[in-house]
Amino acid sequence: MGQVRPDNVLKDLQYVSDVEAKRQRYYIYSREEGFLVLSVSHSRPGSYNLNFIEKDALEFIRRQFSRRKGITSQTMAKETVAPVFFSRMDDREKRLRILNICYVLVALGHARMRKEEGSRELRFDIR
Repeated sequence: MGQVRPDNVLKDLQYVSDVEAKRQRYYIYSREEGFLVLSVSHSRPGSYNLNFIEKDALEFIRRQFSRRKGITSQTMAKETVAPVFFSRMDDREKRLRILNICYVLVALGHARMRKEEGSRELRFDIR
């Protein structure tokens, strides 16, 4: 698993879809090595947040939680044992990375996102 060099991160991107979460819209792009999740920064006007998701990490999460319904990123983070994809990450970073993976899964049609009233957590049905 190699990292994409910063000077190549935006090269050869293909727009996939966008995903509307509870408070933000995420724009998903693909490239050979994986997916780029882009969102507008709320704290810094004119700035964006970028997260790169490797295809292997996405497939690992998809396979591990296939056919699970109503699962949260927090539950996935607790149940996932994949040191290669989440090495040197604390629990919060791991949960946020898995949440970004879930956004990509939704964009690709491999998951459905549930926005339940009265809950801050998003729930996912993984196909």
